[in-house]
Amino acid sequence: NREQTYVVRLYGEIGTFTCSTLPGVSVKVLLEGAYDAGSSAMRTDLAGSIPAAAPGGTEYVGTPDYYATHSNLTDWVRIELWTNDAGSPGELVAFRSAHVDKDGMIEDFEGGPVRFVEATAGTAYFVRVEHRNHVPVTSSVPVTVSATPTLYDFTASATAAAGTNAQVEVEPGVFAMHGGDADGNGSVDALDALLMWLPQSTTTGYLGADFDLDGDVDNVDLLNIWLRSNGR
Repeated sequence: NREQTYVVRLYGEIGTFTCSTLPGVSVKVLLEGAYDAGSSAMRTDLAGSIPAAAPGGTEYVGTPDYYATHSNLTDWVRIELWTNDAGSPGELVAFRSAHVDKDGMIEDFEGGPVRFVEATAGTAYFVRVEHRNHVPVTSSVPVTVSATPTLYDFTASATAAAGTNAQVEVEPGVFAMHGGDADGNGSVDALDALLMWLPQSTTTGYLGADFDLDGDVDNVDLLNIWLRSNGR
């Protein structure tokens, strides 16, 4: 991984830090809609049209050169760290936008773990992963952040994500986030179909109702993904 040093100003104080020494998390997650069981990987059809600014915010912005040399990207995701409040997520501590690759690994622009200025090394936080049209997942146990973090793999077990049926089994022993949440409100319901999929149907591009992330909004998105996840 490349190493860069940054100068930051927090609450009036100037300090420097080296990215590779910051505490971070190593996370693997799959998106149901993009997953192809035949190749055991997610599709990358959107790699050429992924926006430089993360959906919903611009706290982390890519560059044309970055996208030109990274063809394995599936899409943006957002990672959040939450305090451990007696075994449950308490308060939001930090968040970062990052990319999820076709193999499910979430990486920042430097490659490797997603790191946080606000996190305290050696502290365990609940990890939450959000995507613009999939239902968020939260780790079932707190995850310790460090400069050399251990992988937390949401894909390896149904119980890796907190809650009942929080993920869908896309092939035996492989689990993914539920697709179909076109409006990004954390659940899949009729509004995702009526207010998002229906107006976008037959259109192409980087769209909320493109649940399988192939660049087209069509019946496959509705019948194969939204219908299966409806009610989550």
